[in-house]
Amino acid sequence: MVILFVFAFVVLLGLGGIVFFIVTLSQGESMREGRLKKLTAERPSLDEASFIQDLVNRGYDESLVRKLYSELGWYLSEHPGFGLNPSDNAEKDYWIPSENVKDLIERLFAQVQGRRPLMADWAAWEQRTGKAPVAVLENMLRFATNR
Repeated sequence: MVILFVFAFVVLLGLGGIVFFIVTLSQGESMREGRLKKLTAERPSLDEASFIQDLVNRGYDESLVRKLYSELGWYLSEHPGFGLNPSDNAEKDYWIPSENVKDLIERLFAQVQGRRPLMADWAAWEQRTGKAPVAVLENMLRFATNR
C-alpha cells in the first residue's frame, strides 16, 4: 500500500513538473514576443527634418548630417529587427564595451565617407546606450570633427 502511494505520488509529481515546464516555455515565448514588440515601438523615429535641423542648429555641416542620416535610414530599412534582442537578460544583450564605442563611430563615418566596411548596428547602439539618435549622431559628429 505504501509503495503504491509513493509510486502514485512520484508519477503525479512528474506529470506536474512536465505541465509546469510546458506552461513556462509557452509563457516565456509570449514574454519575449511582447518585449520585442515593446522595443520595436520604442525605437526612436528618424524624422528627417527635425533630425537634420537639430544637428545643423548645433553647428554641424548639413551635407555630412544628410549623408549620415540617409545611410542610417537605409540601414534600418534593410535590417528592421537589428538591435531588438528580446532576451530576458537585457543587461547582457544591450551592453557594449567602452573599447568598442570608438570602433562603432569610426565604422559609421567610414560608411558615410564612401569607404564601405560593415555598417554598424544602429538600432543596437540606441538600445545599448539608451540615447536618442540625435544624441548619438552628435557624438559621432564630434568624434569626426574633433570638437
